[in-house]
Amino acid sequence: MSYWAYLGQIMLVIIILIALIVGAVVLIKFINKKMSVTSNNTMEIIDGISIAPNKGLYLVRVVSKYYLLGVGESVRLIKEIDDPSEVDLIKEISHSTQGASFGDGFSETLMQQINKMKSNSKGE
Repeated sequence: MSYWAYLGQIMLVIIILIALIVGAVVLIKFINKKMSVTSNNTMEIIDGISIAPNKGLYLVRVVSKYYLLGVGESVRLIKEIDDPSEVDLIKEISHSTQGASFGDGFSETLMQQINKMKSNSKGE
């Protein structure tokens, strides 16, 4: 095989590889565009806190309902927050801590709720 034939084959392989890479990039961008979710304020993670490696608690708003979720190897519903005073407290804290780091407001609220539950159980 001559030098020029060998060089031609190498160039052909390089062109095919470049075409495959460009095609993969275009395909990935197309898929991401189709799968991207636009924000329409129906769901929001209000706050969260890590309690162990790969385990955490998250306060999530879905439309107008609030849920406390435990996240680990699976996601579990810990509590649906439907008490109007708790919902108002969550709204107040989430608005006042929007500039704070993720987890600050939630940990404070969590501690308040734990103390509230403790005082309720002692009073019974």
